[in-house]
Amino acid sequence: MLNQPLMEKLLAMRLQGMVEALKTQEQDRASNELTFLERLPLLVDQQWTWRENQALKRRLKAAKLRGPACVEVPPLKAIAPTQKEPPFAIAQLAVLVLFVVLTTFAVKKFRIEPMTVAKSSAKAA
Repeated sequence: MLNQPLMEKLLAMRLQGMVEALKTQEQDRASNELTFLERLPLLVDQQWTWRENQALKRRLKAAKLRGPACVEVPPLKAIAPTQKEPPFAIAQLAVLVLFVVLTTFAVKKFRIEPMTVAKSSAKAA
């Protein structure tokens, strides 16, 4: 493959993100239709994103976070709604009744009448 020396040089320059983007572009047929100046920004953006992600991973690892990202506060957890309280049940029942009423109304209002063509043709004969 002609790109292998290129890949090795990019890896030697520590451009891992660009190597991954180039491999992705090789597999994508749509990117083959792009010009060099259209493909180059895609490669550079991928490298930029890769470096930002690597820096973020490094910072998170260096932070040595011990607890979960979301801490539950016990006093607030005790008063938090569980959706089993009476107001929730009442609201659900009201929505269900409204849905049934509207559905019934829609069925009665928009019922299609049988075709009267047979009746008019019978009268004409």
